[in-house]
This record gives sequence, C-alpha cells and structure tokens, in this order.
Amino acid sequence: KAEKLLSVDPYLLYTNRSQAQPGLTFEKKESSEHSLQSKSIPRTTDSSFVSAFYSNSRLHYLSTWGAEFRDYVATLYADRQGGPHSKRDTNRGPESRTIMHIDMDCYFVSVSLRNRADLKGKPVAVCHSRNKSKEGGSCSEIASCSYEARAVGVKNGMFLGPAFKLCPHLTTMPYDFAEYRKTSQMLYDVLASYTLEIEAVSCDEAYVDVTDLVSLAQSATDLAE
Repeated sequence: KAEKLLSVDPYLLYTNRSQAQPGLTFEKKESSEHSLQSKSIPRTTDSSFVSAFYSNSRLHYLSTWGAEFRDYVATLYADRQGGPHSKRDTNRGPESRTIMHIDMDCYFVSVSLRNRADLKGKPVAVCHSRNKSKEGGSCSEIASCSYEARAVGVKNGMFLGPAFKLCPHLTTMPYDFAEYRKTSQMLYDVLASYTLEIEAVSCDEAYVDVTDLVSLAQSATDLAE
C-alpha cells in the first residue's frame, strides 16, 4: 500500500456527520484488584478532583510547609521580643557569622520507619504506587529511600519499575503527610529552643544562624554533634 493515502475515518474522534461514528475499541486487561483501586481515583470532571489531587501532591505539601514554617518562626520571633535569643546583632558582617545547614536525610522514610521497626535496616522506599507487583513497568516516582536501598543503586526521583530491577526486595511505603507535618513541628520547636535565627526552607530543611551559640561551644562541629 505504498504511496496510497489511507482512510482516516476509523480514527476520527469528532465529526459533523449525521450518522453515528464507529467507536474505537481497545482491549482491556485489568485485574479485579486494579479495577477496584481505579474506582477510588476521581476523574478530572469530578468535583473532588482538585482537592484529591492536592491532598496527594508531595510538592504541594512541601511548598505549603515551607511557607507555614517561615510564618511560624516569624511569629515566635515577634512573641519573644525582649526575651532569650530575641536580639539580632546587625553590626556583624556575613564573614563573621556561622550558619548551620540542617537537612534531615531520608526524611519521609525515617519518619515512616518509626512505627515499622520490622523494616529498619532493609531497603525501603516511599512512593504513591499501589502496584504490589514487582514487574518493571511502574512509573511511580520514589520520593525517599533508605540507605540500604541506595546501596544497590536506588535513588530519589527514580521510577519504581527500574528500582525493582535493581532491588527486587525493595519494600514500598505510602506517604504519611500528617506524620511528616507533626514531626517537622517537633524539629522546628527544637531549633527554636536554641535560637530564633532560623530560615525555614521546608519540612525537613532549614538554615540556622548559630553564631552566638558557637561562641559558647568549642567549634561549630561540636555544636552540630
């Protein structure tokens, strides 16, 4: 059929014809488990789609928490004017300051493992995947993985399918946003007990000006430890 223009009629989705257009048929092969799970996912036309999307969006929570904890630190600072750690020395230049970068590594996994002692020391990843099959086709993105998973090549941001190929015994855990938020609050409360010179970045990351604290310790390293 070379050099012959084929009919596009079977592939048109919308036409102005008065007669009904032949429908496209696609073979569906879904397990009963997958079909049951698919029903819980709202369609884009459903009124609950937007709220469901944001309630499961990792990036939405991360950006929201960043703004929330910045407001929290600002509120603490305003409430403690005249109290401990409330005065900023504006005469010091940046070269004379000591800034500590706090980044909670493997944060999502670490928080989730607090209630799963049986999984400590094992390769674990946090992701959205509902697919219990360990075939290589899952496109769910890994948000956080343990050091045991990293040791065999699994990385944050990797699709779950390739991760299973590298680590067949990888255990996946669902997101627990409420627990992440609760633990982050504890983190910022601990930081605020030392100083209010805090720049919140996210739920698990912050910059802290520890200049005054270092003067009381032997070194910045000693303070960090």
